[in-house]
Amino acid sequence: MRKARQIVNAYNLCGYQAMGLGPADFQFGLEVLRELEKTAKFPFISTNLVEKSTKKHLFHPHVVIQTGGVRFGVYTLLMNQLNDTYKSRVLPDAEI
Repeated sequence: MRKARQIVNAYNLCGYQAMGLGPADFQFGLEVLRELEKTAKFPFISTNLVEKSTKKHLFHPHVVIQTGGVRFGVYTLLMNQLNDTYKSRVLPDAEI
């Protein structure tokens, strides 16, 4: 977790405007990742990660970033081939 906090702090200093989530980001579980997001000055995004029961996105599905007068839409997708054991351990209430 110390390393994860350092990475988010570095991203904050670099001016990141969004971070797409990947499988390794969930290694400490969903709740820990949500707490880590609170320290970020940018949203964590994942277009296809939703809560099983409600079908609501667990993180922002996308963001629009403007830089140099140009607007960009940014989204990310998680692979649906995540190992079932891994998914059940770190994302028990999520669906990809």
